Amino acid sequence: ATKTYSNEVQFRAAIVPLTGDDLKNSVDGQYSTEDKIIISTVKLQKGDVVSYEGSWFEVRNIVDVNGIVGIIKYIAKRLEYVSF
Repeated sequence: ATKTYSNEVQFRAAIVPLTGDDLKNSVDGQYSTEDKIIISTVKLQKGDVVSYEGSWFEVRNIVDVNGIVGIIKYIAKRLEYVSF
C-alpha cells in the first residue's frame, strides 16, 4: 500500500540502528534490523515519516524521556513505498 505525506520539516536528530534488546523485545518480530531509533528534542507523532540516507521511516513507538534528559526516543519502521 502506498501512503501519501506532506509538510516537510527539517530537524536535527541522532538516528541509529535498533539494539539487540529492541529487536528481542518487539512483539512478534514487529521490527527488523532495517528499522531505526530516532533521538531528538523535536516532538514527532506516531505516523510521522522521516527521510534518512535515501530511505523513509515511519514513527511507530514513542518513548518520551524528555522530562529526564531533554530528549525523546522514537522507534521507526522502514517503509517500502512512500508517495508525496
